[in-house]
Amino acid sequence: MQKLLQGIYSKILQIKRQKIQTSMIIVYCYGGGLALLTLLMITSWAVSWYHSGSPDVNALIDIFKNYTATQVVAAATFVSVFCVDTDGDGRPDAAQKQAEKNQSTPPPAIPIRLENKK
Repeated sequence: MQKLLQGIYSKILQIKRQKIQTSMIIVYCYGGGLALLTLLMITSWAVSWYHSGSPDVNALIDIFKNYTATQVVAAATFVSVFCVDTDGDGRPDAAQKQAEKNQSTPPPAIPIRLENKK
């Protein structure tokens, strides 16, 4: 457990030293929020088990049902896709590819009719 916490702490220090774009900070905060909510739910279940003397299995099953819902899986996928930064420029690769894709297309033109008005 101590190695895990030291690894997390060293990763946070490494992130602080790098120049990070705002989009990456949002993704990190979103992922951290999801992790914190998960930790709070499991901790509250464990504390309830400790105080009551018996585990509330139905509550634990409900937690996992909620965490396997489509919305939560989509949020976890979003965080995992947007945390990838292979070139180390502080901007998620998926956002960078989308920005590059959109730059090559010209802005939409307004159609103008060139008819003689009578």
